[in-house]
Amino acid sequence: MSTVPPWPTEGGLALRAARFLEALANDWEIDLVVCAPRSRTDGGAAEAPRPPAPVPLHRLIEVESDCQLSPVPPPGSGPSRAALARTVVELLEGDRPAAALLWPGAEFLLPALAAGVPVVIDRCDSATLERLRGLRRSPTTLLRAARYAWYERRLVRLAAATVASGPADARFLGRLGGRSVVVIPNGVGIPASLPPRAPAPTVVFTGTLDYPPNVDAARFLVRTIWPLVRASVPRARLVIAGRRPSDKVKRLRAPDIEVQADPDDMVDVLGRAWVAVAPMRTGTGIKNKVLEAWAAGCPVVMTSIAANGLVEEAAAPLIADRPEPFASLVADLLSRPEHRDAVGARCRDAARLHHTWSGAARSLSALLRQAAGQPG
Repeated sequence: MSTVPPWPTEGGLALRAARFLEALANDWEIDLVVCAPRSRTDGGAAEAPRPPAPVPLHRLIEVESDCQLSPVPPPGSGPSRAALARTVVELLEGDRPAAALLWPGAEFLLPALAAGVPVVIDRCDSATLERLRGLRRSPTTLLRAARYAWYERRLVRLAAATVASGPADARFLGRLGGRSVVVIPNGVGIPASLPPRAPAPTVVFTGTLDYPPNVDAARFLVRTIWPLVRASVPRARLVIAGRRPSDKVKRLRAPDIEVQADPDDMVDVLGRAWVAVAPMRTGTGIKNKVLEAWAAGCPVVMTSIAANGLVEEAAAPLIADRPEPFASLVADLLSRPEHRDAVGARCRDAARLHHTWSGAARSLSALLRQAAGQPG
């Protein structure tokens, strides 16, 4: 069950759900219950979340709903959640599944499901941990973090198994619920070919640019880190690329800073960059932006938050949490081409060896079989 349509793959959760479903459908008969957008206000038909043709889903059950992805559902039972709950109960009564898999936003179904079928929840990230990380900028989030902690503790205790995308989130959720949480990281596709690098020293920051942690990171990068990089490498240029840039991100444009809205091909953007950066100060889970850059052979300088769940030997040499050492690492990579190419090759190898979607899906399939009491 997913409250976010996996297709088209816009955003990290949709990408994770889509890639898992595409792989799991080879071994499981899947009934996918998904929120479909309500009809458009202009009277036209809303576009349904259709999977690519090769994905052999048994059934795609669309529930017209404006149910929004939320780390913790709001109090009460709104009509959207009630419609989803009815659909799932009818599915259980008509065709009892071996196991159920819930993605974030759908866990409110867990109490009803757990009585009749083993449930695995792919929590991805800990919402409580993300809130706690934001306390230094907004102390008022403490009450919300406490509410999130109560909710996530209940989820971990009710589920047959809980999954997180990174070890920090898994450890935190495990401590909350008093049960171990399984780490299944995100994967990434490895491009078969890459464009030539840009002629000028180019640094890139990518992501969904209306997502608050990305907006915060982009502004921190431009205001605090980028002037230090330019002082060392005056010819350097910065590209900020991604979907739906907010007004705050658009205002970061400058003669040496380009904001690319909704690029057609992120592989081209990353392939042309000399260095990628992920100066995250909030957020949880594995950063797809890092894996995508690694797959393009592009070294990534990142904060420790952005390194959660990544292969340590590839990530550790390029981690810095303060602006000065962060900028120094970026400038060093821009100034030393042979070193930069060697680091990029190691990152690409790490993505190929440790972060494939097929490997992650095999781990999730094994966990579902274990929950269902099936062999293998």
